[in-house]
Amino acid sequence: VGDTSVRETLGLPPQAKIYLCLHSIYKYHPDIDGMIARVLALDPHAHVVILCNPEDPWWNVLWKRLNVLGENAKRIVGVPRLNRSRYVGLVQSADVVLDAPHHSCGVTAYETLYMGVPIVTLPSEFMRGRMTSGICELMGAPELIATSAEDYAQRAVRVANEPAERAKIKHRLLAEREAIVGTPARAAGLFTVLAQLSRNEVN
Repeated sequence: VGDTSVRETLGLPPQAKIYLCLHSIYKYHPDIDGMIARVLALDPHAHVVILCNPEDPWWNVLWKRLNVLGENAKRIVGVPRLNRSRYVGLVQSADVVLDAPHHSCGVTAYETLYMGVPIVTLPSEFMRGRMTSGICELMGAPELIATSAEDYAQRAVRVANEPAERAKIKHRLLAEREAIVGTPARAAGLFTVLAQLSRNEVN
């Protein structure tokens, strides 16, 4: 469990499990609504924390969609954008981070997984929805990659509620984080692929 002071700051009970959503609001495809609803139904201690700007019209749209969850909607918390140190503290206090379908995390996934914080993701058809799963594969964490919306919710709840499992994942992420750090060799590999693409040599 993360730092209890973060839970106190957010007005959450000490036993709350933090399911953190880090995307820009416009990335929340309606498919995530049911996934969040399922997480809240499976875990009575779940609190979904979403970074937001209360004045952003997209936040009003998202909140109207999620507000239909009735009593469970009370366990959804909007948090204004934070400075860097507070942001890092919030991420490190999360029990699990929820990746959005169809428009997954990019730089945020690199930062979060580099800190050893697990992100559960559901890859979609196009590249914009597969970035987090690709990073998880690079770091040897296939258990964070779901195969369906129901599997996504179950995996997230399992990670949040099984400390030993979460500690094992964190240990592996920290051990493998150099795999996602840029090196001259990786840069050269990317250059080679781009050169091949420019010559139509890659199928």
